[in-house]
Amino acid sequence: MKYILAILLLSTSLFSETFYIKDNFQKSTTASFTEFIKDENRSFSPHQILQLENLHKTENITFIGINRGLYWSRTIFQNISKEPQEFILYNILPEMDFINIYVFRNGNLIENIESGELGKDRETRLGQIKLNLEIGEKLTVVASYENFFLYEIGWTIISLNDFINQENWKLMAFGFFVGAGIVLSIVSLLMFILFRDVSYIFPIIYSNLNLVFHYGFYGLGYQLTSYLSAETISLITWLVPVIITAIDLLYIYFLFDLKHKYEEVSRLIFFLSGIVFLSAIHTAIIYNHGTDYIIVLSANILTFSASLGMLGIGGFGIYLYLKEGGVVKIYFIIAQVIIAIAFAIFTFSFHGIGDFNEEIQYIFPIVSEIYIVFILLAQYTKTKTSIDELKQKKEFILRQSHFSAIGQTIGYVSHQWKSPMTSMGASVSLLETMYRHQKDKFNEHFETQLPKMKESLSFMKGTIDEFTTYFSPNLNDDNVLDLNKTLKNILNILDEKILLKNVKIATNVSHDVKILKSYDHIFSNIFIVFINNSIDEFKADGENRISISVFKNEKGIILVDYLDNAGGIKAKPIESVFEYFVSSKKSGQGLGLPIAKMLVEERLNGKISVQNRDGGANFTVEAKI
Repeated sequence: MKYILAILLLSTSLFSETFYIKDNFQKSTTASFTEFIKDENRSFSPHQILQLENLHKTENITFIGINRGLYWSRTIFQNISKEPQEFILYNILPEMDFINIYVFRNGNLIENIESGELGKDRETRLGQIKLNLEIGEKLTVVASYENFFLYEIGWTIISLNDFINQENWKLMAFGFFVGAGIVLSIVSLLMFILFRDVSYIFPIIYSNLNLVFHYGFYGLGYQLTSYLSAETISLITWLVPVIITAIDLLYIYFLFDLKHKYEEVSRLIFFLSGIVFLSAIHTAIIYNHGTDYIIVLSANILTFSASLGMLGIGGFGIYLYLKEGGVVKIYFIIAQVIIAIAFAIFTFSFHGIGDFNEEIQYIFPIVSEIYIVFILLAQYTKTKTSIDELKQKKEFILRQSHFSAIGQTIGYVSHQWKSPMTSMGASVSLLETMYRHQKDKFNEHFETQLPKMKESLSFMKGTIDEFTTYFSPNLNDDNVLDLNKTLKNILNILDEKILLKNVKIATNVSHDVKILKSYDHIFSNIFIVFINNSIDEFKADGENRISISVFKNEKGIILVDYLDNAGGIKAKPIESVFEYFVSSKKSGQGLGLPIAKMLVEERLNGKISVQNRDGGANFTVEAKI
């Protein structure tokens, strides 16, 4: 029996290639030195694998594709350097369920470690073992691998010192990516608080889910988390990228405002997002209950749905750019192209199309941070564009308010001038007739008509003076404003409209309200907007009432309470009445209330609000002046 064993060991050494450890050895892989076999019936033992001659060669790579089941590998190491060697042997995938490692010297088992994420001897994030080889010593490492998807059965061999440095560097790199993710999340949160745009929430979600994926994929979850099972961490790790894809689809909906611009496309986006979410939920449900075939099928569906989602995201971004153009779309497309390339490289390598190595594992952490930066750039550019458009609208509103004021002035002046001009015209016609036909009575009529003409001219001049003061206020005037007089002037201006609608207006200005006269035109404009809007909504045969109260609260803030009974505001949300070009009137321009809001916020350093109360609209103005 001893002779037979010796012959078998000799034949094994003759037909198996040996990985030689030479002087100054640092790091290498066991590609082309590792042999493997699938244990269909789970009938092999480590000693049998040690002696078998018909193992398969791994050629240049140790990737064997997506395979479920138990595999065995065998690799022979020999130290031919001039000094003893201490090195680490590890599998590059932290996700392996079980890796049982058996170390043989001269046919005798000298060490056995149950590694892998579910192994009882697992102490680090990798399936690994530490080996010591004396000068000329030869060791054979037999390993059994068991995983739901078996990707990698080879080894990376590295000197102990280099391994320690490598792991420290990886932890530092991971810490850097965690820090970058936290910074980007904080930036997104600040932008959300500043601009109140829900789109900024998505980079935060993406950044944190990205950290969860890498936390699990690189083995840190198994090393640092004790309250989650390895199966749960593994499931979460592989579901996260799919969930990210679904969230990206929803992000498009908010980033490009699809609800208002592309309603049909928004339905498609929700449909794709739903498919991706459902595939993730389906996989999670059957993960621990389905058959092998169903689980593999579900995993393929998961990959397909994620790919479909990514194609939908990228395709829609390109479609929008071709249709609308814009820097926002360019940033978005760049982000999607980068992540799609990384996803393709990662997926193809995982499925054996190309070499899967440690460098491939770092594509996603790097690309993910770049991706977040680009979508933040897209989001910021969109926000900046919106702000610029808002500024342009405000400038337009200011110009429109100026023209509107001029138009109101001209309209009122022309209306007020009708009577005196008619009177003056009649006087001139009379004098002309008397001059031509009854010159002897001309002087008599001239003395009679001249005072009337002077009175008409005085009235017209008074009208001009009134509106010159009203619409061109002296901003350097430090005199105290009589707000009661201001309200009286406004009611005189609107007297005809007020009488036509039979409106009763009650005003109450508290005696402790002290306002500089330079604010006269601001309050006048605000009151005119309020009263005009109420009058337009009143019915001629109704009991129409307006109440205006001005007082100062305990904090010294001037409050204006305006209430009518015109039926209230129908717009929903009610605050939309302050938006530009929003009007419930068929012929309305939607300028009045936005102008009032702008004057309150920018000139009075206050705020304006509205609610429906007691059958009408109730406006409240706070002025911090």
